[in-house]
Amino acid sequence: MLVIPAPKSNVQRQREFRRRNPGYFKKYYAIKRSMAKRIRSRMQAEAQAAFAAARAEATLAILAKPEPLMLPAPVQDPTMAAIDALAAALGYARERETMPLGAPASPAATN
Repeated sequence: MLVIPAPKSNVQRQREFRRRNPGYFKKYYAIKRSMAKRIRSRMQAEAQAAFAAARAEATLAILAKPEPLMLPAPVQDPTMAAIDALAAALGYARERETMPLGAPASPAATN
């Protein structure tokens, strides 16, 4: 006939398991520790590589000097050149005045 064991608490079950398998948790946690060590060493290696790359990039940025822009002088606006050409073709004379900043637009504005 089948004998049903008496109910046990969780603490009793754990004690019996540890008594039957004395080295189980030592092996279990050793495996977890070794995995954690491997992950930690891999992350440290990646961080060191990223730091070295950033440092090399910063060094190159310091050593690289920007080249001056080779712009033609004087710069002319192509839109204004087109307007002047159109005005000349139509027979209009366009006056170009250069006025200092802050000067009034016309002599009548000062009176």
